Formats: sequence, structure tokens, C-alpha cells
Amino acid sequence: MPGTSRRFKSSFLFAFDESANVSRANIGGKGHNLCLMTRAGLPVPPGYCVPVKAYNHFVKTQTVPVSLVKAVLRAKQQLGSKIAIRSSANLEDGTELTLAGVFESLGRDCR
Repeated sequence: MPGTSRRFKSSFLFAFDESANVSRANIGGKGHNLCLMTRAGLPVPPGYCVPVKAYNHFVKTQTVPVSLVKAVLRAKQQLGSKIAIRSSANLEDGTELTLAGVFESLGRDCR
């Protein structure tokens, strides 16, 4: 979206174009590569990464961070309310082995 900032004041959601200082360990390999491709000017649809610390927060508190919920709702609105969510299971894709397609992905209409 030209001229529209996709950046949010949330440490739990990073736009692909703002994740330059977020490590691969914090957003995963796919997210990190999407950020690198975005910065390189390749045609990548606008998107976001939820860092590992959001998961750690959930495990510790059994709650989803409020700032993450608010940021996702704003992102969804900026993206025209149509979004796709992609996640990888822990160790699903490694440097020596990939298990892509082994795990079932379920889609939901999250209106």
C-alpha cells in the first residue's frame, strides 16, 4: 500500500519492511527471509511477523498479548480485511531436513 505505513507500536508484530533489526531466531526463517526479500525490493505481498516472544508470553501467562491483538486487527484493516496466516511448527523446517506438508494446516474465517 503505497504511502501507508504498516508499522505499529507493538513489540509483538513486525511488518516485513521494518524487521531489519529482528533476528532470524526471533521471527523464524520464513519470516526473516520474507523481510530480506522485501528490503531487497522483490515483489513480496505486505505482511507481518509475530515474534517468538509472543508465544513465550502466551505460555507463561496463558493470554495473548493485548497489544498483539490490537496490532493484528489494525493490520487486517490495512490489508483490506483479507489475510492469510502461515505458521511453522517448531523444527518443521531445518537446515538439513524439511517436514513441509507433514503437518495439517487448518483455515478459519476470522471475522
